[in-house]
Amino acid sequence: MKSIQPWLPLALLLALLAGCSNDDQMSQEEVEFLSHMDQAQFFREQGELQASTQEARNAMELKPDQFEPWFLVIRNLITAGDGDTAERQLDELAERIDTEDPENRDHLNRMALARAQARLIREDWDGAIEALDSLREPERNQQITAHRLAGDAHRQAGDADAARKAYKRALDTNPGAIMAHLGFSRLAWQQGDKEAAREHLAAAREQDADDSEVWLWRARIAHQEGRFEEAAEAYTQALEGIGRYDVMTRRKYETISLLIDVLRENGNASQAFVYEEMLANSAPGTIRSGMRAAREAYGEGNLSIAAGHLEEVLAQAPGHDDAGILLGIIRFQQGRMDDAESLLSEYQDKVDSGELTKMLAAARIQLQRPEEARRMLEELDPEGNDPGVVALIGVAALSSGEDQLGRAMIEQSLAMAPDNTDLRVRFARYLASEGNNQEARTQLETAIERAPDAEQPRAFLARFLAEQGEHEAARKVVDQWRGDQPDSVLAQNLAGDIAQLRGDSDAARQHYQEAIGMDESPASHHALGALHARDGNAKPALEHLRRAVELAPDSPRYLRDLVSVAANHDAEDATRDFLARVADESDSATAPHRYLLQVALESGDDERASELVAAIENRLDDSGQKVSVIAGAYLAAARTTADRGNDGRTRELVRQGRQRYTEHEGLALFEARLQFEAERASDARDILRSIKTQHPGSPRPFLLEADYMASEGNYSQAADLYQLARDKSDSPQTVARQVRVLREAERGRRAIEVLEAATEKFPQSSRLYLELAMLEQSTGNREAARSAYERTLQLAPENAVALNNLAWLLHEDEPERALELAEKAYNANPEAASIVDTYGWILFRNGDLERSIEILESAHELAPEAAEIREHLAAVHREAGNNARAEELTR
Repeated sequence: MKSIQPWLPLALLLALLAGCSNDDQMSQEEVEFLSHMDQAQFFREQGELQASTQEARNAMELKPDQFEPWFLVIRNLITAGDGDTAERQLDELAERIDTEDPENRDHLNRMALARAQARLIREDWDGAIEALDSLREPERNQQITAHRLAGDAHRQAGDADAARKAYKRALDTNPGAIMAHLGFSRLAWQQGDKEAAREHLAAAREQDADDSEVWLWRARIAHQEGRFEEAAEAYTQALEGIGRYDVMTRRKYETISLLIDVLRENGNASQAFVYEEMLANSAPGTIRSGMRAAREAYGEGNLSIAAGHLEEVLAQAPGHDDAGILLGIIRFQQGRMDDAESLLSEYQDKVDSGELTKMLAAARIQLQRPEEARRMLEELDPEGNDPGVVALIGVAALSSGEDQLGRAMIEQSLAMAPDNTDLRVRFARYLASEGNNQEARTQLETAIERAPDAEQPRAFLARFLAEQGEHEAARKVVDQWRGDQPDSVLAQNLAGDIAQLRGDSDAARQHYQEAIGMDESPASHHALGALHARDGNAKPALEHLRRAVELAPDSPRYLRDLVSVAANHDAEDATRDFLARVADESDSATAPHRYLLQVALESGDDERASELVAAIENRLDDSGQKVSVIAGAYLAAARTTADRGNDGRTRELVRQGRQRYTEHEGLALFEARLQFEAERASDARDILRSIKTQHPGSPRPFLLEADYMASEGNYSQAADLYQLARDKSDSPQTVARQVRVLREAERGRRAIEVLEAATEKFPQSSRLYLELAMLEQSTGNREAARSAYERTLQLAPENAVALNNLAWLLHEDEPERALELAEKAYNANPEAASIVDTYGWILFRNGDLERSIEILESAHELAPEAAEIREHLAAVHREAGNNARAEELTR
C-alpha cells in the first residue's frame, strides 16, 4: 500500500480513515480545527510564516480555549524577530491559563521559555532571566533550552561567569547541545580565548556541520579575522536555512547585512548591490530608511512630513518604539493631545525618560486628567528638585481645583527658575482669569524685566491692560516696547489694535501701514484689511486680505475672513480665481485647495473636485492630515448643501466621502444624523455600531444616539447613553446633558448624585455647580443649594443666574447680602424679567418702596404675562397706597 505523505492535510487523512473506525465521529468544527493546525505546521516547515500564522489564527477562532495555535503564532513571531508582539501574545495567553492548575505546568514552562526568547530579541537581559526563573519542574529538553538561553542572557549582559555556568549546565545535561557549544564559543571569543572558541565550534560542527547557526558563527569568525572570501561562503551557506522564510526576519536581515560587508571587502560590488536592493525593499529596510527620513524632516521642523514617514514605519512595525515615541512627541507639538497621550502612554513604563514623562503629563493635563498627571510627576521628582516638574505639578493642581497648592508650586518653580518666561506668562494668564489683576500685572512686569527681549510678556501685558479698559496704560507699554525694540512688527501691530480699541481708526491704519513697511507680514495685512472691512472700504479690504493669504496661504483664519468679506461685496468669483492661482503657485499649502474643493463639491463639479483631491494628496505626506483635509471638505460641503435644503446632493456627498474614507468619524456621524432625521433609526444605529467598532475610544456615537433618544422623549435611555459617552471621554458639557435628561425623567436624586461626583472631577466648572445648586434648591435643600451657589460665584463672580438665585434664597434671612447680590445680578442682565423681579422685590423687602416700584414696573414691561411679577408689583403698589394700580394688576 502506498504510504500517505506526511504533509497530507489532516482533515483529508481523517476522512480516509473514518470508514475504518468505530469511534464516535469528530465534529465538523474539530475537523476544521485540526485541518487549520496541520496547514499551519506545514506552511511553517515550508518557510511561509505569514500563511502559517493565518492558519493558526483561523484555528484560534474556532477553538480559542486550545493553546497550541497560540504557541505556533508566538513561535512564528519569535522566528520573525518580533519580540514585542510575541510578548503581547504571551500576555494575552496568560490571561486564559489557570496558573494554579498542575495540568498547565508544561504550558506555563513553554510560555516562560518563549518569553525569555522574546526578551532576548528586545535586549532585555534581566527580563529574560526573570522569565526563566519562573520555570517549574521543566522537562529535560526544556532544561537544556533554559540553560542555553540563560547563558545567552548573561553573556550579553556582560556576566561571563554566570554565562559559563549556564552553558556548562546545558552541556552536562546534553553534551551534544549545538546551541550551548556555540554560546560557549561566542563567550570564549569575546574574552580573547580563540582556542577555546574554536574547540567549541568544532564540537558543534561534529553534531551538525550544516546547521545554519554553525555556518553563521563560522562566518562571523572568518569575517572578524579578515578572511572575507571564506566569510562570504559561510554567510551564503547560513542563509540557506536562515533565509528560507517568506518574511525578512531579523536574523535574515542581519546576516544579509554582514554578507554585503564582506562582499564589498572582497571587491564584489555588483553582488553586494543586489543584496542591498533586497534589504532596501524589505520591511526592515524601509523601516530604517523611513526612520532616517523622519529624523531628517523633524530636524528641519517639517513635522507633518516626519509624521508621514513615522506612520509608514508603524504600519509595518506596530511596536517600533523609536517611531512611536517620536510620533507622540510630534503630535504633542502639533497640539493633537489625544493622539499624543495615546502614543506616549504606551512607553510610560518602557522608557526611563523624565522628558517623556513630563510631556505625557502635560498631555493629560490638557485632556482634563490632572490627577493622573500629578501622580506621574510626583513619582518622577518626589523631592521637588526639578523646577519643570514642580511647575507641571502646580498646573495639574490648578486644573484639579487646588488653587492654593497650585499657586504655591508654580511660585516655588519660578523661585527655582526665575527666567522661565513662558511659565511666568502662563501663571499671569491664570491669575488674570481668576480676577487677580494686580498680581497678574506684577508677574508680567517681572517677566519683562528679566527677559527684556521677549515679546510674549509685553504683548500679553498690553492686551491685558487694554481689555481692562486701561487704554492709556496699554499704549504706554506698547510705546516703551517700540522704543526698546524699534524693529518689532508685533509691537507695531499691537499699537494698531490698541488704537482701534480707543476708537482711533486713523491711528490704527497708520500703525499697520508702518508695520507693513518694516516687514510685510501677513498679520499686518490681515489687521489692516479687517479694519478697512469694518469701515466699509471693500476694495482696500480685499486687497490686504488677499495679500495676507498670499503670504500665509495655509492660514484658515485669513482665508475665512477673505471669503467672508468677498461674499459681502459680490466678489466671490474673483476670490475663487485668486485662490486657484494661489493654490497653483504654492508647493505645499492646502487651505486654498480645501476651500476650492468644498466649492466644487457643493456645486456638483465632481471632475474639478477629483483634480483638487489629487493635488491635496500630493502636497501632504501625513496620511492623517490627508484624511482630515479631504474628508473635512466633503463634510463641510455636505453640511452646506443640507442647510440649503439640497437633500439629494447632500446624500451624494456623504456617499462619495464615505466611499473614499470609510472610517472617517465625522462623515459617518453626519450620515447617521441624516438617517435619524429621516426617521430611519435602525439604519442610523447600524452606522453608529460601525463607528463604535472603528473608533472604540470615541464618545461621539454615544452622544449622537443619546441626543436622538432625548429628542424622542426616551430620557432614561438617553441618560444611560450619556454615561457611556462619559466613560469614553468625560466633560462638563456631557455631564450637563446627562443631568438635563435625568431631570426630564424625574430622576432628580440621581441627577444630584451625578453632579456631586462631577463637581469633584471638574472643580473649575461653574456650570456644574450652578446645575447642582438649582437642583438642590428645587428639592428644598437650602443649605446644599447655598453652598453650591457660593462656589459658582467663586468661579464666576458675574454669573447673573447664580447671583439672582442666591439672592432669592437669602432674602428673608440675610436681606442686606441678598440686596447686594440682586443688584449685581440686575446690573449683569437688566433685560431678564425674572432677575429684574427679584431685585425689585428685595428692594421692597429692604424698605426702598419707590425704587422697588420703578424696578418692578420694568420687570412687568419685560414679561407682562408673568403672574408672579404682577403679584409682586400689585403688593408693592398696595403698600404704597396705589390701590387702583394694584387692582388693575390683579384683575
